[in-house]
Amino acid sequence: MAGLGLAFPASGVLVWLCEDDLSCGICQSLFSCPTTLPCGHSFCSYCIERHWSLLGRSRGGAARDGGPRALGTQGTGWLCPLCRKEVFMSPWLKKNTALQDLVDKYDKALKEGSEPWNPCPNHLPALQEPKPMKRRINEVRQELEDLLEQFVSGVTKLQCLGPLEETGMSEASITQEKLKNPNIFQRNINEILNDIKELKKKIQKKLIWEEAPTKMTNEASPVVSPCSASLQPAQRQPVPKRSCQFAQWSILPTFDQRTASHYLKVSKNRQKVTVSQHRQFYPESRERFQNSQILCCEGFSSGQLYWEVNTQDCTAWAIGVASKDIIAHRDLLGRTADSWCVEWSEASAQLCSWHQKKETAVSKERPTVVGVWLDLEGNQLSFHSVESEEKLLYRFELPVPMPVVFPAFWLYGLQPGNSLIINEL
Repeated sequence: MAGLGLAFPASGVLVWLCEDDLSCGICQSLFSCPTTLPCGHSFCSYCIERHWSLLGRSRGGAARDGGPRALGTQGTGWLCPLCRKEVFMSPWLKKNTALQDLVDKYDKALKEGSEPWNPCPNHLPALQEPKPMKRRINEVRQELEDLLEQFVSGVTKLQCLGPLEETGMSEASITQEKLKNPNIFQRNINEILNDIKELKKKIQKKLIWEEAPTKMTNEASPVVSPCSASLQPAQRQPVPKRSCQFAQWSILPTFDQRTASHYLKVSKNRQKVTVSQHRQFYPESRERFQNSQILCCEGFSSGQLYWEVNTQDCTAWAIGVASKDIIAHRDLLGRTADSWCVEWSEASAQLCSWHQKKETAVSKERPTVVGVWLDLEGNQLSFHSVESEEKLLYRFELPVPMPVVFPAFWLYGLQPGNSLIINEL
């Protein structure tokens, strides 16, 4: 996630922050008058007060007046919404001034239009731009060839001067050595010269071999931003895109963690939701599902919109749209007047459509990528199988007027590891 770099002149340290680092775990926004609980987690003072009030644990005004209240008994204290640790003394909620100061600096930097930061070497002022690979190889090649030329030149001169006289041997020893084997020194020098020439050929061959794959790789790969290293693998190595009749209306919804049930885990980029083996410590909320369902953050009341969902890693799922009333009424997707979906179950090996508790069999084939076309101008909702080619699965006629609806999902069966991914077109 993009963030901002904040410099602290006194220490000369540059710190990179993103909004999540300075956000309240309850309202998901930047801290406002933050307070820190004994467990170490921080929240907006208003948010934590309201959270405890909704749970019937209102502290009254004593702590606001500046002093802690009496000890509580275990099981009747106040719980941290994140780690669920109990505070056995009514918290004396003090403003965390250091954290508030950091939030103020971050907010000021945003308003002044500071450049967002991504983990990319080109954005780090302390680093120099790396030299192109080809230039570095050529420089190394030249240095090695120059060095070898010096070796060859030196040995050649040595050969021309006369091997025996340059050895430092006494005249008597030289005469004796010539008598024994007159060609020994000449042969040794020739061997050395041949070895050096062979070494030169090998190094040249290796340099050419290393440069060729680099050149081919650079020619085959598209020109991408250095920041692409922080993208998902599918984004770093794009595959040819298929044509899509709804492409101009495509959107990229994001899963709303505030609505996720406690056994659904949302990825950091909010494009993937997974059934977790362990209960997630989400804040309690009236907008949270009690069963394994989740909505997206984006709601729609007009327009034409399209998105795609990858289902290949989920054995039992429902995909559709619904109003937020489905949460308050604790209903299931497709079982109400304001929710519509298609549903697949591995057990029944059947794709069905659901609306107002009415089930309609659609197909025995399992779609691994489902496209959702929401046409609020034409009052239609249709689902398509779009893995390789587009195929209509089912179409609903929508009522008029329509409530505000959100992309909705149900990963039923609670099989750990089951997941749904919202694809980027």
